[in-house]
Amino acid sequence: MVEEVNSLTNYMLEYVEIILEKVSHEVKLSYNPLIDLPLEHFLS
Repeated sequence: MVEEVNSLTNYMLEYVEIILEKVSHEVKLSYNPLIDLPLEHFLS
């Protein structure tokens, strides 16, 4: 069942932990700034 959302901000605040957990499992970053060197085109 889909509920009516009147405020995206309130919705996100309520479900932020669930959203972050799902996104972190589905999205894998290819660049880690703590480990990887910056790409050359960003150095100029």
